[in-house]
Amino acid sequence: MLQNFKILQNTTDIELLNKIGHGGFGQVYKCKYNDKIYACKVYNKKKIIESNQTPLIYNELRVLKKLQCTQSCVKFIDSLQDQNQLYIVLEYLESPCLKDLLKSQLLTEQQIRYVTRLLLKALQQMHALQIIYRDFKSEHIFFTADGIKLIDFGLSAEGQHRDTQCGTIQYQSPEIIQWWALELLF
Repeated sequence: MLQNFKILQNTTDIELLNKIGHGGFGQVYKCKYNDKIYACKVYNKKKIIESNQTPLIYNELRVLKKLQCTQSCVKFIDSLQDQNQLYIVLEYLESPCLKDLLKSQLLTEQQIRYVTRLLLKALQQMHALQIIYRDFKSEHIFFTADGIKLIDFGLSAEGQHRDTQCGTIQYQSPEIIQWWALELLF
């Protein structure tokens, strides 16, 4: 059994409803937990242990718990395990992600400025907590009634500076690019 994951006493305590996403290490489902709807990241425990990915899972849990005080990051609910799976239960975000929104419409310049301000505010909140978000991409940005929420913190790092690069190759973390490059966007 892994630390920081409660033992799921009864497999009916969490009901996986439908798959809503996937990542490099697991699947994401809409789920029912404690009679409420959430998102649930599900990992094959054996694969995580055999591929030595346990530190990444623990890192994500640490970061999610640390980010609970921010408004711009998905809320952590619980972490569970049974004999075969690890479950990270998160706030369910029904709204579209930026990637899906951009497939159906173009944003106006005013909307782009608004989203950029929200993204910079979210990164500022994370940096104030000494967290570097290293998997910044449009499918990790969800719109809410109050603004935006970022998801997927598995590659995030704690500290003030990281020279390593990780994540999706087509995207570079804002913390790694030079500030002058940000000026080129405007």
